[in-house]
Formats: sequence, structure tokens, C-alpha cells
Amino acid sequence: MPNLIHSLDGASLALIVGLFFNDNEFNSKGINFFSIHDCFAVTANNVGALIKLIKLVYIKIYSDDSYLKRFDQGIINSIKLQFGDNAFNDETKIIKVNGYIFEFPDVDQIIVGRIKANKIMNAQFIIT
Repeated sequence: MPNLIHSLDGASLALIVGLFFNDNEFNSKGINFFSIHDCFAVTANNVGALIKLIKLVYIKIYSDDSYLKRFDQGIINSIKLQFGDNAFNDETKIIKVNGYIFEFPDVDQIIVGRIKANKIMNAQFIIT
């Protein structure tokens, strides 16, 4: 799991940097951008614009149904690869490993309940 989170943080950073340097709002003003892994910084007068870019990136990564479904299938495939095909029941979404039983969340239920992109863009705060 830490590797997954690290990868998602890296993807977020790459997309933010790409948007930052391809966005005329930043390029035309020569705004400095600073980043260390999952921390981003600009001068105080440009924080609002950076927050807008961060929201756009999070919407791109986490609001795309096809991404979430591919991600879900990747985790299932990883479980089967690591513990064998019998460890995961595709119909019941039950994982049985080393005497433990886990319910795997249904990605379709997560997609139905997720926050819509316009609510993310209009949110006053970002908590990650």
C-alpha cells in the first residue's frame, strides 16, 4: 500500500507540473513553482491558482470511472497472482487468505457515491 500511495502522489506531481508549465496563467507571469514529492508551493499571491490546478489533477485521477475500474481490476489481479486464483471469489468479492476472510469493496458502489467534479472545484478546502 505505501508504494501505491507513493505512486499516486508521484502521478499527481507529474500532472500538476505539466499543467503548471502549460497553463498560460502561470507561464505568462513567470511564476515560480516549488515541489518536494507531495508538497507544492508558490508565492502567496498565486496559491489560489495552484489550488485550482491541484483540484483539476485530483478530478482527473480520481473521478474517471475507467481509471477506477482498471485500478480495481489491477488490485484483484494482484491478489490472485500473489495468493492464487482461489483466494478471490469474483462473484461474492470475498478474499480468503491464510485463514482470514475479507470483503472486497464493490467499485461500482464507490463510483456511485463519489463526489462530482463540480463540487470538488467549488470546494473551499482540500484535505488529502
